[in-house]
Amino acid sequence: MLQPQDRFAPLGNGELARNPGETRSSEWRSVLPAIAPLPSALRHPGHGVPSRVWHYWDAGGALLFAVARFDRPGSARKEVLPYCCGADGRWKWKAPPEPRPLYGLRALAERPDAPVIVVEGEKAAAAAAKLFPSHVAVTWQGGSAAVGKADWSPLRGRSVCVWPDADTGGQKATRAICKALLGPGGASALAVVDVPADWPNGWDVADEPPAGVSAAALRDMLAAAEPVAISARNDAEAVAIPRGFVMKRDGVWCEPDPNAEGHATLAPTFVCEPLRVVAMTNDGQGQRWGRLLQWEDADGRPHEWAMPNAMLSGDGMEMRSRLLDGGLHLGTGHHARGKLSEYLLRSRPRERVLVVERIGWHRAGDGRRVFVLPDRTLPAAGTVAELHMMLQTLRPDLLPPLRRAGTLADWQDCVARHAAGNSRLAFAICAAFAPPLLGLLEAEGGGFHLRGGSSIGKTTALDAAGSVWGGGGLNGWRRSWRTTGNGAEAVAANHSDLLLCLDEMGEADPETVAAAAYMLANGAGKARAGRDGSARRPAEWRLLFLSTGEEGLAARLAEARGGPKRVRAGQEVRILDVPADTGVHGLLESLHGFATAAELIDEVKAGTARCYGTAGLAWLEALTHDLDGMVARAREVIAAVKKRAVPVGADGQVVRAAHRFALVAAAGELATGAGVLPWEPDEASRAALACFKAWRAARAGGDGPAEAAAAVDAVRHFIELHGQSRFVALSEAEGSEARNVDKRAAVMSRAGWCKRDKDGTPRYLIFPQVWARDVVPGHDPEAAARAVLKAGFLIAQGSGRLQRAERVPGEAGSLRFYVVRGTILAGEEGTK
Repeated sequence: MLQPQDRFAPLGNGELARNPGETRSSEWRSVLPAIAPLPSALRHPGHGVPSRVWHYWDAGGALLFAVARFDRPGSARKEVLPYCCGADGRWKWKAPPEPRPLYGLRALAERPDAPVIVVEGEKAAAAAAKLFPSHVAVTWQGGSAAVGKADWSPLRGRSVCVWPDADTGGQKATRAICKALLGPGGASALAVVDVPADWPNGWDVADEPPAGVSAAALRDMLAAAEPVAISARNDAEAVAIPRGFVMKRDGVWCEPDPNAEGHATLAPTFVCEPLRVVAMTNDGQGQRWGRLLQWEDADGRPHEWAMPNAMLSGDGMEMRSRLLDGGLHLGTGHHARGKLSEYLLRSRPRERVLVVERIGWHRAGDGRRVFVLPDRTLPAAGTVAELHMMLQTLRPDLLPPLRRAGTLADWQDCVARHAAGNSRLAFAICAAFAPPLLGLLEAEGGGFHLRGGSSIGKTTALDAAGSVWGGGGLNGWRRSWRTTGNGAEAVAANHSDLLLCLDEMGEADPETVAAAAYMLANGAGKARAGRDGSARRPAEWRLLFLSTGEEGLAARLAEARGGPKRVRAGQEVRILDVPADTGVHGLLESLHGFATAAELIDEVKAGTARCYGTAGLAWLEALTHDLDGMVARAREVIAAVKKRAVPVGADGQVVRAAHRFALVAAAGELATGAGVLPWEPDEASRAALACFKAWRAARAGGDGPAEAAAAVDAVRHFIELHGQSRFVALSEAEGSEARNVDKRAAVMSRAGWCKRDKDGTPRYLIFPQVWARDVVPGHDPEAAARAVLKAGFLIAQGSGRLQRAERVPGEAGSLRFYVVRGTILAGEEGTK
């Protein structure tokens, strides 16, 4: 089974986790072969003592470097890290320089005529050497993503057989190895073992064979490996080349029409550099047809793109832009452009690939879940249809920056470890792991808003959360609140089952914020009509988002054009407003040895710029490896956290919010248990509970319904604003209107009367229509009155009647009013 570090190949000089006390500016560089002996007792600062160590020797028997495996107690997961010697003689947990030597060079030199078997991983190579003694077993350092970093030249002229791991990464690695060994200067013979599709996901030769499969049967499989053509292999043989086109070494050419006048004098048309149409794609329902394209750029990097056929409508400009952006040189001129579209449409390979239109969880052909990313597919254990499912989109430019830099150990060291003991920072990181759980647990979407003053680290918390999934560029994973409705839908759709980070709510129009509160959480865009008037299917997504801003949702809506808008309870429960300031060191509670909070924030920010994207992939691999077990554990954690968080008798809105906080806690605890987060157990739960407590403390209405608190606030605000100008003053002692002509003249738009008791306490008599239209607009009038009554500020008639009959001077008989105690202005509990 491929582990996270196998796929996360180090970039640049292959740097991995820093050793204690080491800075990024260190001039240490690894050298080969090692100039100092390997230490007798190896120990990693984070993983401890390795369970197994493999030595890489050169052909003459000199030690090059070592690779150590670290097993976690009670877990099937592992870490496999290289250990290299530097020019100063110090050994460090660093990757060797590129191109990296193969494992097994000494055996290759000792047995120059023996066939070679290539497997993935040192453990598998050691097992293959015993299982297949007729072959020399070799492997490469770094896992499936590092095939291109290895030096394959020692296999030149050798007979080679590749045994893939039984998973997606194994298939991709095999294709890359075959490409490295094909053609002149490569292997003299090349074959690939056909591993049955129903074998356990991730199986390799170091594992126990499936039931009923003996060691002899495995040797028979090796002997029956399928040969791969070596020399004189024309690229056109691998794809379906339409008649009239030829695939040459320099590219695709279109031959002149033999029926055209002057055919003999016409020259072929250059269409593009080598571009292979390797499969036809569709969504399994006969829609979204396309072509799977493969090519190499000028630096030899492979590219693969599922192109929708819809891009060939019109002049095909979007299709050409995508190919050019991927480094493919295209023919110029109107004729060459037309021939490119014709070449793609007329290419009809037999291979079929199932495509989906959004990132996230989907169902494979066998009904199991598969997580689809732009560059790979991660199936749940036991899924066999994953090799034929991939993402296909009309707007690849809108995809989030799922880029990766550094290793998982790097990210843990320079980002995640600083969050331990810092509730807001830890909660933000845990929130990044929660989105893939939404669909698995059938939980509702929504978001969290970190509200607080400027320069306390809110944006850095957003960057730390985003670094779980990707980054790079000026803003990393962050997106801006400042967008249009259409833009917000596109962004949401492209972050489905991933975290969406939105920075600075203050930059968005209040109307945009109000609409987004519902749209992002509800998972569907606006229904629109197509060009022909028919209804277009709205965009869909499953989303958890993290937002920042100096103001909360209520403050933004108070600045809406046309007057303040009331925050609805449905909006507040979809965007949970968490105070970012902890009251200790701003966003932080623990400085981890730094002198100031600013220094720690700067360290985390610098870390997110260097290391990103590895933790999210490791998390998905952990989920898919044991999907059912992870879901069951998540439910247990959610139940436990809610039990600790929700007070007895709390309103349903509080319970609903607590569930989302608990979901984030569960994601963090599971990621910790899987070794993705370098924290102690319960760290994620403590962070989520601290943020939930802060949300409750800042919430209007406490643990009751938000609508009730908003209704009481609306009545209080109306009386504070209009007490002197819209209420006619009455004296209870005189039983008549107060004799103040100027005061009566000022009541131009009467809302009712203000009657004072003998002790001078006012009571406000409010007309029912004024109550509905002016005092509690946007609320249900009866529900608002009940809320004021429950708070002790409304004097009801009794017998369930909220309005009260009162006599006022100048009016015949009694009138009905909502009667509000003046104590509402002080915010004190009324007398029921």
